[in-house]
Amino acid sequence: MTNKSFSQDVKDELCEVRFKQPEALAELAAMLLFGENIINGELLLRTENAAIAARIQLLLRKGISEEANIDILKGRRHYCINVLPDVAERAGVFFSEDGEIALDEDIYESDENKRAFLRGAFIISGTITDPQKGYSCELLTYNENMSYLAAEILENLGIRANTIKRNNYYVTYLKDKNSVSDFLNIIGAHRLMMNLMVTQIEKDINNRENRTSNCQAANLDKTITASAIQSNAIMKLMKLPLWDNIDEETKKLAEVRLKYFDLPLAAIGEKMSPKMTKSSVNRRMKKLIDLAEDK
Repeated sequence: MTNKSFSQDVKDELCEVRFKQPEALAELAAMLLFGENIINGELLLRTENAAIAARIQLLLRKGISEEANIDILKGRRHYCINVLPDVAERAGVFFSEDGEIALDEDIYESDENKRAFLRGAFIISGTITDPQKGYSCELLTYNENMSYLAAEILENLGIRANTIKRNNYYVTYLKDKNSVSDFLNIIGAHRLMMNLMVTQIEKDINNRENRTSNCQAANLDKTITASAIQSNAIMKLMKLPLWDNIDEETKKLAEVRLKYFDLPLAAIGEKMSPKMTKSSVNRRMKKLIDLAEDK
């Protein structure tokens, strides 16, 4: 049996993400637009992943109270769902007068819906490189406007993205480890994001061991070990209602810790605005760890 790719693992995790009704519409709309395959005036969504097919059914049911059948192509592991134009319109996707497919802008108005939109785009058309081999994430579409829209939404959420045309596709892509990690975080693939971070840490350790003395490597190991403990505590708390009660300055510090996981506490304090002392950073990190251990 062939092992699943990292992309498949990410999509499987995303298919388990819970959502509210507006988020269902945003995710479904992105799937219709990025998985665009128009046949006889109907939108056809096709996937080889049974979990994705089931996700589409669930989004249709929860988002617009529409039941959909899944067709399995004979002789091939392809699951197909036909979406009629009137059904697509209820999800915010419609055909304009000139025959172009378009999207109701209200669908992705809130940050939550923006994240859901990007999640749907990735599930239906995204790829991501195994972090053991590099850092690259792409969203592919036949629709040029959707490619630019994805880049715009990413920029709005603080992630720099680029677009390019490749053969018949328009590609929105990320090419650095921080952007890819941040992307996984905002679309809800937290477990795979942590796997990517661990791989980053291992790579950083290996690279630095080749460049530094044993003493420097030992100090780095101590920093990375402490960072891993802090990052795990932060990620745990982010999933709990308790996170809403934590003060904004500590939340900002936690975000900086996740983004710069290989930096020591003193350097983390320097990244804050206003700057924080090492002892202040350490005190807040210990508080977060204690909170996580109590839950």
